[in-house]
Amino acid sequence: MKCPACGASIVDDALVCAYCNQPTPAALEARRAEAEAERQREAAEDAHERAQDAKRLDNARRSVKSSGTWSVLWSVMGLLTCIVPVMSIVGLLMSVRARRLAREHDIVVPSSVSAGGVLGGVGLGLGVVFWIIGSVGIIEVSNRKDVLVETIAAGDTAEQLDATTACALAEYALLTEGWVGKRGASIDDYACTGRVTQDGDFAQIDDVVFHTSTDTRWDLTACFKRGTKWSLKGFRQTKGCDEDEAPPPKKP
Repeated sequence: MKCPACGASIVDDALVCAYCNQPTPAALEARRAEAEAERQREAAEDAHERAQDAKRLDNARRSVKSSGTWSVLWSVMGLLTCIVPVMSIVGLLMSVRARRLAREHDIVVPSSVSAGGVLGGVGLGLGVVFWIIGSVGIIEVSNRKDVLVETIAAGDTAEQLDATTACALAEYALLTEGWVGKRGASIDDYACTGRVTQDGDFAQIDDVVFHTSTDTRWDLTACFKRGTKWSLKGFRQTKGCDEDEAPPPKKP
């Protein structure tokens, strides 16, 4: 083979002319082959990267959609059980996660994500409100029981049971032990307007009236007995304490 630059005779597979030091056609072809191989390798890497990006984007879309759906479900369950707002918190967190994932991958946020966030926030807010109301109710009942203890202590050792002590004993029993499964803040509109009738160490007072949280109105007779102190024997739905005490009726 002759060198295309200087015309000298060189071996066929020589890459550089030994006389003029110029690259031979074999060298140029090798360079072209190497460049083509590099181009194809880069194209294959780009195609692989694009495929991976598409897969990651598809997974992100699926995850955002799934998180949005679960966010709505958890938030709805949280609304139904807003007294314990754990489910609302889970729904809200899943909505936040879905939004962050959508922002990272430049994905349109599905409406379910927004709905889950709103419902979760509402459920959490209602849960906080119910918790505050419940806490206030517990505090009020506790304070009321303290007052009743003082009232009872002022008259429970007397030989004759007075109406104030009898009514306090009855109310304290309702707040602590309850009636038909309701007690504490569930006992509303308590009124004790009857007269105490006493026979030795036994006494009763009629017209112990109250409502439970189910809006059921009860009108009971409270029965008492005296040992070292007066204590509540039980409640009757009849106007008398002579018969044996019957268990309270089942919750209506």
